[in-house]
Amino acid sequence: MKKFVYKLVSRLITYLLLIFCILAILEVIIWNNVSNTQYLLQADWHIKRNYTNKVLFIGNSRTWVHVDVKEFSSQTQVKAYSLAQNGRGSEVLWYKFIKYMENNPPPELIYLQFDPTFTIIEGLQANTFYGKENYLSYLFLNNLKINKHFSKERGYNGFEQYVPLIRYIGYKDLFIRHLLKHDKIQTKNPESDYRLFEYGSNPSKWLWGNIKESRWNTPNKTIGKLNFQYIDSFVTYCRQNSIELNLIYPPQSYPSYGKVSQSLIDTLNNYSKRKNIPFKNFNSPSYNDSTMFYMHIHLNTKGAKQYTNELIHHYDSLTKAVPILND
Repeated sequence: MKKFVYKLVSRLITYLLLIFCILAILEVIIWNNVSNTQYLLQADWHIKRNYTNKVLFIGNSRTWVHVDVKEFSSQTQVKAYSLAQNGRGSEVLWYKFIKYMENNPPPELIYLQFDPTFTIIEGLQANTFYGKENYLSYLFLNNLKINKHFSKERGYNGFEQYVPLIRYIGYKDLFIRHLLKHDKIQTKNPESDYRLFEYGSNPSKWLWGNIKESRWNTPNKTIGKLNFQYIDSFVTYCRQNSIELNLIYPPQSYPSYGKVSQSLIDTLNNYSKRKNIPFKNFNSPSYNDSTMFYMHIHLNTKGAKQYTNELIHHYDSLTKAVPILND
């Protein structure tokens, strides 16, 4: 009986070790692939290499959706790119930015989103592991050093960084793409994606509608808790590397902006003055128009066009040495 149990346990251990070795080999293959291929536009820009851009836009969906970087590049004749990720605050974007800068030349100018949705550490989706598929490529062994942040979020299991491939449960298609190195970016809007991959982001094309008049005066609740810890990190990095930094508050619907307290706006202004960093608040009466917004914090195509044109004018003013005053 003892011999039988010993033999059974030995075989079980052998099989488990064999399975683990196979999974580990697959992880090595995936790691090699995802370290050199941009599979998802928002998720994988941190692994790009030797990508020269004079201007970078950094933020969450209020940067990704609002800024037509192709149009910006075309009008200013400078190469620009959007380093943004939906639903995330400054913490995740800071760590991804540092990873990006390890293998890419520094830009001349960074436009950094500076509003309540980005300055809070947790981001907009504090209670959910928002967009988990965007993190699968770098969760294993915590290679981007941000798993500590995710451990606080519903839906993220810390053990996933130690057990090979378990994080791909429910994400078969992405597993196959990572394993077989399918390097085409595949989403529902390939025309926009190729433009995105080549020039930057133009995702406002995805947002066709506008806020119904019945919802125009019932805006989303505005977040009011701020934390500048990682904004400080961007400020320090830019100064140490001679990168010009501009803080920008993207437009939101006029009713929702009206719910932002003046003390919060004063806090943003005071921070920029204390750090001696230019800050431009792009909210104005010109955005008191429901046909410019897909939802209260997101512009649609029409609104993104106006905002992008304002950014182009702002950039031209900077390059022509015309002073831009804080708002």
